[in-house]
Amino acid sequence: LTTEFLQADGRNFHCWNYRRFLAGAALGGDIDGSWPAGGAVPTMGPQMTATADGAASARTDGATEAEGAARREAVVHREWDFTTACVSANFSNSSALHYRSKLLPATAVLRGGGAAARLALAEEELRDVVRPAAYTDPEDQASWWYGRFLLAEFARPDVDGSTAEYARLLR
Repeated sequence: LTTEFLQADGRNFHCWNYRRFLAGAALGGDIDGSWPAGGAVPTMGPQMTATADGAASARTDGATEAEGAARREAVVHREWDFTTACVSANFSNSSALHYRSKLLPATAVLRGGGAAARLALAEEELRDVVRPAAYTDPEDQASWWYGRFLLAEFARPDVDGSTAEYARLLR
């Protein structure tokens, strides 16, 4: 249902937030809107967190660990593909880019986690999403916000200790 609503109005942030809530519920995560305590890093809003070692975690409602991991991976891939389609259709859709920013940490974990995965994902996003949008409409703020997010928040060298690779990313 959220897909149909977002096809009608792709910038409806209420629907995007509800979609994120539903993705968290599908993962069996906490859906009460509270942030987890203990220094966990939020990845999909209140629904899914990355633990201190970078692994994505969520309740699995009785599923085995392997089933829970497969479910998390399927949900993250589905949501990533959906945001890719939305951004491809309208690169100035800041709501889709915002949701994509919430999916980035979980996507990096699925790609192996750590500094290398984060930097590779940031480079891919800068090349495939930000650069074409900025060249097409340099006055559109959505792509500039997303690019700044990728460089200043997602792939920060002080978090991963990867200053040389970060400098390469800036070139």
